[in-house]
This record gives sequence, C-alpha cells and structure tokens, in this order.
Amino acid sequence: MEALNKSFIAIGVPYPNTYYQKVIAALKLITPKTAAFRHMGAVALDQAYVASGRFDGIFFAELGWWDIAAGMLLIQEAGGVVTTFEGGLVDKEYKTYIGGGSKIHRELVSLIGQVGPIRFERGQ
Repeated sequence: MEALNKSFIAIGVPYPNTYYQKVIAALKLITPKTAAFRHMGAVALDQAYVASGRFDGIFFAELGWWDIAAGMLLIQEAGGVVTTFEGGLVDKEYKTYIGGGSKIHRELVSLIGQVGPIRFERGQ
C-alpha cells in the first residue's frame, strides 16, 4: 500500500506505563488518516499480516524481544522496514516499534514524531 489514507494499520496498546500516553496520542493523530486500524492482541499475527500485505503497517511499544523477533524478520524479508518510533535500530533493548512498507513506515514515523517527547508521571 502506498497511501496512508487507504491503509490498514495494526496497533498494540501497552499497559499504562511510560509509553501508554504516547501511543494513545499517536492513535489520535494516525487513525483519522487511515482506512482502518486494528488491535488484534497477538503481535506475531499482526506482524505476519504486515509481511503478507493484509495489513499495511504496525506500531506498538514495550513488548518482549521474544514477542517480536520472528515477525520483525518476516516484515524485513518481505521488503518492509522496521525501526523504533524515532527511526532507530530495533534490538533486544528496544522500547518502541514501527513496521511496514517504506512509504507507510515513513509516514508513521513522521506522525508519531509529532506527538513529541514522552512525559510520564507516576500514577498514569
């Protein structure tokens, strides 16, 4: 998919923690610009759907490395791009994740970047 407004985006909403507010704020920016978004609850399946073309992109925060490693490889082997919210390398220390075809990935990185820095206070 080349156009965000025709895309299906998979999301993962973390438990209320450091990244929760950023993901919710990103959803407010991204969802009106997409055809649809889905929260399936199974990130491995979501990533397989991105790799196969059923979904066009994915973003989430704070899952275990073991939850994403195989799906990340699927997306990359299918020609997609996987980075952190800031566009950095996803490794075992990652906290945020965006995946998809290059155009959708670029648009997601840009939109999530508009949310600004993470602000977290105890009790959120």
